[in-house]
Amino acid sequence: MGGSVLLSLVLFLGYLCTATSTVSTPGCVKFERLALLKLKQSLKDPMDELASWKGINCCSWGGVGCHNRSGHVIRLKLDSMSLGGEINPSLLELKHLRSLDLSMNDFNGTNIPEFIGLLTKLKNLNLSNASFGGPIPHQLGNLSRLRYLDLGLNDIVPTRGLQDDDLRWVSNLSSLQYLDMSMVNLTKAGNWFYAINKIPSLLNCTLPKWLQNMTNLNLLDFSAQNYLYGPIPHAFGSMTSLSVLNLNLNQLDGEIPRTMGNLCSLEALDLSSNNITGQMTQLVEGLSQCFSNSSPKIGSLSLAHNSLSGPIPRSIEKLSSLEYLYLQSNKLIGTVPEGIGRLSKLIVLDVSSNSLTGVVSEAHFANLSVLEELYMSLNNLSLKTQKGFSKLDLSNAGISDAVPHSFWSLTTEIMYLNLSHNKIKGSLPWSLESISISLVDLSSNCFEGPLPRFGPDTLVLLLDDNSFKGPLPADIGVAMPIVG
Repeated sequence: MGGSVLLSLVLFLGYLCTATSTVSTPGCVKFERLALLKLKQSLKDPMDELASWKGINCCSWGGVGCHNRSGHVIRLKLDSMSLGGEINPSLLELKHLRSLDLSMNDFNGTNIPEFIGLLTKLKNLNLSNASFGGPIPHQLGNLSRLRYLDLGLNDIVPTRGLQDDDLRWVSNLSSLQYLDMSMVNLTKAGNWFYAINKIPSLLNCTLPKWLQNMTNLNLLDFSAQNYLYGPIPHAFGSMTSLSVLNLNLNQLDGEIPRTMGNLCSLEALDLSSNNITGQMTQLVEGLSQCFSNSSPKIGSLSLAHNSLSGPIPRSIEKLSSLEYLYLQSNKLIGTVPEGIGRLSKLIVLDVSSNSLTGVVSEAHFANLSVLEELYMSLNNLSLKTQKGFSKLDLSNAGISDAVPHSFWSLTTEIMYLNLSHNKIKGSLPWSLESISISLVDLSSNCFEGPLPRFGPDTLVLLLDDNSFKGPLPADIGVAMPIVG
């Protein structure tokens, strides 16, 4: 009996020796330690950040994380170490690696290795701000377990920054929740929207910010990229939970798709500074119909700096929550609809630099009690009267008649008045002395007659290129320091 027990004990100890033969020391797998040493040899480490990579237990090395039970390397966190050089294929020996962070380093335009796409257990991959360059390897699309992917801010060397012309590989990342490709050159990637739209789990995405698939998406910000081109996809109309959509400062063209009128949850829409053509009628009418049975939500609408044509639609009056309306620098024609006067929450209205005509009367401003800024310059409009502005710019507006005296009944809150570069006739009223206004620009007009005294709060007064006659007010140099 005792002999059999002894034999069993010997066999058990022999099994333990065999089971642990591949482990150099508890917590570190030998072949993974050797793989890490090869990686260290291929990297440039000017700050000697990898000095701790010595000895048998690689799990104690800086930036290396191991599984508590198996000892396999599951995490490499090598960010912010000024590392460069090349990434050795020995990395593939780390078959259990779940997280790889090489961000905030300097790889000086080196391509992202294709073999990273073979690390199929990766859940987190951060290569941001590390000066990688060249095309993004589409093998990254094999990382189906990936939840976090950050390739952003690799534009330190613009001519060698990251680029991609086909984003279909992204749609294979079925577990992805966070994607950052900010500053990646996607000039030739015309399929960016459709690829992103196929990721069912996406919650956060930055180009600068791409989010979800997309019926539950609340915010989508592709602003200031200058990489997005072509028409706005009709698929945007399916993103019915969007509250903020910002596509400004890109190279989008074509007409605004009719489907965007379905975005009934919108609170802010910015399509400014693109090459969008056609009319805004379908968009505004679609949004206005959204609110036939509910309170409107949209507070900011910016379509400025495009090539939109046609009139400002009358249905815009139904967007009763509008606070900011930017339509400047387009090719809009016709008159300003009086219904704008029903937008009682409007704070800023800018229709400057269009081809609008007609008279803007008190009816246009009937309920605009909180309007602070009005910009109508570079049109062919005339203004009858209005109160309540802090800024008013009607420069280059094609005004050729005299300004009615009722116009000068401005509030004491006026800060800035610009009527320059028109053909306004007549004289200035003496009532200007009672107006608290910091800057007045009446230059390049046809004003005549004597120059009245302006109020003590006037700091800048521009009157050149007119036909004023008579003496200057005695204290003009004291009350108004800058006179031109």
